[in-house]
Parts: sequence; C-alpha cells; structure tokens
Amino acid sequence: MGKLEIRVARSSDEADLHSALGPDIPIEQIRARLDEAESGHRMMLVALVDQRAIATASWQLLMEDESPLVRLFALDVGERFRRRGIARSLVAEVETEAVQHGASGVFLEVAVDNLAAISLYEKLGYVQDGEPFVNEWTRRSNAGPETVRELSVLMRKPVLPA
Repeated sequence: MGKLEIRVARSSDEADLHSALGPDIPIEQIRARLDEAESGHRMMLVALVDQRAIATASWQLLMEDESPLVRLFALDVGERFRRRGIARSLVAEVETEAVQHGASGVFLEVAVDNLAAISLYEKLGYVQDGEPFVNEWTRRSNAGPETVRELSVLMRKPVLPA
C-alpha cells in the first residue's frame, strides 16, 4: 500500500470512491454525500492511497446541552483496503477536527450487527451509551431513495485538546 493521505473530499473524488466502495455504496449515495458536503450539510473527508480516494468519513458539529459535539457518520473503507489502519486514521482525523472546533466529544451510531465496527470503535476508546434503538437513514441508489431502519447503538468518546 502506498502512502496514506487524508483531506477534505472533492467532487472529483466521485469516480475513485465509486471504484473503491462499490457495489456496497451505490454511486448515487456517493454523489449525494459529496453534494451534501459541497452544500455545507456535512464535512466529508477522504483517505487517499497513491492519490486515489479509497475511503470516506463524514462529520457534523452539533450542539448538545449548549456544548459542541461532533457526530461521526458514513465511515466507509473499500473492502480491498480494510484492516490497514485506514478507518483508524479517518477517526483520528475527525477527533482532531472535534478538538479544533472546541467539541467535548465525538459520538456515532453503529448497527448492532456490525461487530467489526463496534470492535474498532471500542479499541479507539468509544463506549456504548444507552440501549439499542432503531436508527433511520436514507440510502440512495438508482432505484431511488430508500429508508433504512436498523437496530443501532450510540457510542461516545470524550476528546481533549492536545
């Protein structure tokens, strides 16, 4: 594997992301994420290897009880690039962004059956907060938008300035 670089996503990353993440993540979903990033509804990072985008993570700065908090979501690594520390690097970058924006912590939702992701987050210091709940989100594909409902857990990690 070549050198890993992380930067803000660009619309020009669409084809590389489709190549790396498809067919699990449809091109319409990738395009919607990039559009949301361009319109300011999410911050989207990409991980590049050999200058090709092969993974993404998105985040939003939210307010909780008048304290900023970062929501991490849409963390996806192309199947052939997994288990190489790429997800770990993307999460670390989101945590750095959280500190730079004065957030007290990072939270995320993860499907209860996504044991690999839960294990990764636990290794990175995230802890489950509360009971499982039904998480609803929209998946986009060539068949149109589809509402996904999945049993999920909330996980949190405090972040401290370096």
